[in-house]
Parts: sequence; C-alpha cells; structure tokens
Amino acid sequence: MPIRLVLTALFLSVTLLITGCFGGKETDDVAYVLVIGIDANDDGNLKITYQIANPKGGGAASGGEGGSATGMGEKGGGSQSWIINTITAPTPAETRMLLNSSMSRFPNVGHTSAIIIGESMARNGIGYLLSFFVRNREFRETTLLIVVAGTAEDFIRHTKPSMDATITKFYETFTTSLAESSFSFRTDLHQFYTRLKNQGGSPFIMYSGTNPKTGEDRPAESKTPQQKGEAYLPGGIPRTGTESSAEFLGLALFRGDKMVGVLNSDQTRAVAILQGNFFRGIIGVVDPLDAKESVSLVIRNGGKPRITADFSGRAPVFTASVPIEAEILGITSGINYEADSYRELLESQVSQMLTGQIRSMVKHTQELGSDPVGFGMHLRPKFPNYDALKQADLTTLYQAADIQISVTTKIRRTGLIWRTSPAQQN
Repeated sequence: MPIRLVLTALFLSVTLLITGCFGGKETDDVAYVLVIGIDANDDGNLKITYQIANPKGGGAASGGEGGSATGMGEKGGGSQSWIINTITAPTPAETRMLLNSSMSRFPNVGHTSAIIIGESMARNGIGYLLSFFVRNREFRETTLLIVVAGTAEDFIRHTKPSMDATITKFYETFTTSLAESSFSFRTDLHQFYTRLKNQGGSPFIMYSGTNPKTGEDRPAESKTPQQKGEAYLPGGIPRTGTESSAEFLGLALFRGDKMVGVLNSDQTRAVAILQGNFFRGIIGVVDPLDAKESVSLVIRNGGKPRITADFSGRAPVFTASVPIEAEILGITSGINYEADSYRELLESQVSQMLTGQIRSMVKHTQELGSDPVGFGMHLRPKFPNYDALKQADLTTLYQAADIQISVTTKIRRTGLIWRTSPAQQN
C-alpha cells in the first residue's frame, strides 16, 4: 500500500509540472517574420532586412511597403500588409535581438518562408552565415534560399505581388511553378547545405532580380543557330505591365560557399535535363526547311539520362546520353512535320539545339569550377576508398574532364492535328 501511495503522489506531481506551456506566447504578443534579407555592409557588418507580417494590414495590394506608395489602401484606408525593418550588426542573432528592442512584439522566425541574399554577400561566402540558420531549430530546413542581383534590401522593398494575398504565398507559388519551365530551380536550406558538404557536386541557389519593365530586350548571350527564342537573366525580359517586378531566371553557382557566377535560363534548363528533373518546357526552333518560320514544341525528359564515367587516363571522361520526348504545338510554315521523313528533320533540329545549350552550360561551369549537375557523383565509384576520394581535387578533375553529350529526341505526339497542310489560297 505505501508503494502505491508513493507512486500515485509521484504521478500527480509530474502531472502538475508538465501542465501548461511555459515558453508559449499569445498570438497578440508575437510578430511573424516572413522574409529575411542579408547584405554585406561596407563596415564589415551584416545588414539584415526583416519583412514582418502586420496583423492589422489587409491584402497584398493594399499596404504601404506591400502596396501603394502612400502606405494606405487603394481607397485611402487600411494599413500596411507588412512592415520592413533593416538592422546592421555583426551577426544575424544580434540583429534579431536588436529587432526585438525596436518593436512591441517578439519576432518569431518559425514561419520564415524565404532567406534572400544579396549577390555581393553571396560572392563573399555564406557558409558560416547559413550554419546559423541550419543549426537553429527555429528555422525550417525547407526555408527558401534566393540570391538576388543587387541588394536583398532593395529586392524586398520593390517586390510587391498583385495576385497573391500574402508575400509568403507569392514566394511559395512562384518557386513551385518554376518546374513548368526549369528556367530556375526551387532551392532551400537543406539542399544547399547538403550539396555544400558532400563530395561530387557543387551547391547552387535560384537567382532572381527585378525588371524595370521598360520593354527593353536584354538577352543574356547569343543563341544557338537552331534556337528561335532568347536566353535571359533577371531584368532582361522585354516586358511592361503592373505585375511584380521580380523575375526568377537562372542559378547562382557556388564553388564551396562562395558564389562564382550565374547560369542563364537556357543553361539552367540544361542542368535540369542532365539531372533528369526536367518536367516540361515549351521551346521554339527554327523551321529546318524554312529558316524564316518556326516550330513550337513541348519537351520533357524521355527517361533518366545515362551518365558514365571513365577515369583510366589522367583526366576523367564523362559520356551523357539524354533522351528527350517532344510534342508538336505549332508549325507556322505549313510543312507536314508529322510525316516520318519530315519528323526526323525536326527531331534532329531539337537535338542539335539542346546539345548546343548543354555544351554551353558545361563549358561555362568548367571555367567557373562549379559542378551543378553532379558529374562528380558518377566519378566517386572510381576511387578505391573514401580517403582517396577526400584527397582528390574533384573541382580540378571536373575542369579538366572531357564531357561528351548525346541528345536523342523522339516526337511522340502531334497535338490535336495529325497532319499539317498548307492554308488554301483564294
């Protein structure tokens, strides 16, 4: 009996101790940080920009920093949808404490959707910086990582979505939809840190920037002879309008934890194709039989690319065989490319265009010493043990490698028209 009484007393004591939430805070006492921007300051400190949800604000189109320039709603009423606060200090942790001293609510980072890094900061190195976010259990590993041309502060202040109710929804929807074109990749804390620490591939982060919306066409580089459209970087698309000025195009490439260059939209799609992660995309190629006309197609990976590595010589040799499936969307010349003899010409045209874009990407990344595709992963089995792999300079080996590309395109479908015929002339 005494033992039962003692156990009962202990149980009741423990029950009393574990009730309640000692670290909990009321919603009215918390400020939810939605986006964090990081820039390098001239004095060696960090400039951290916090975009914080304003519970008194309305939709994205009705608020100050997030809406009209007056800080009022479209009809003259309402509040800001979010507030923006930029603080300079040596570390992110210190800026957060200083932020807490400048506002009435405690800043909660558990719902941060994106960490935006200015290009200058990224080129200085961000490994030690991101370790704070990876180690801190308050941040989610799925938090988006974005490198922007210019400063993160300017990007945050000028990004004002008009179609999404919140800035969080804007980033989540925008980066998810990138799979439709593969002109950029969705990247997060976990992915970057994993690639930073592994042997066989270089880290990368999606690249963004703002467009002045003047309608000026600023292509990233010269295109292949078979290509109809242009390749772009953020700010280069010829567009006007009232939508947000933000554009997600290309990848920021890293060598170690330092950014060393960027890939344009076509080169980024080439990375997706070689990784086997290319969902779909629409392309325009020069008509093989009429250079003034074009053929539009939707393309996708026809299977996982087969990449083999040979390290019997002084430099590795990689062979990549890439299957592509295509569907015809439009033929402006009226030529019957659905017929077998013509279809082979069109398939060859697509293969040559993609081969040229992939080779351009490979050449550029070898010059930078950054391996976004992960060719080094196929080289790892060639080493006798892990110690030999650690001692090898995979970056130098990648730069010296001979990479052979073979693209095979098969047109599987022709849309809702099974045979093209010239338009009748009156």
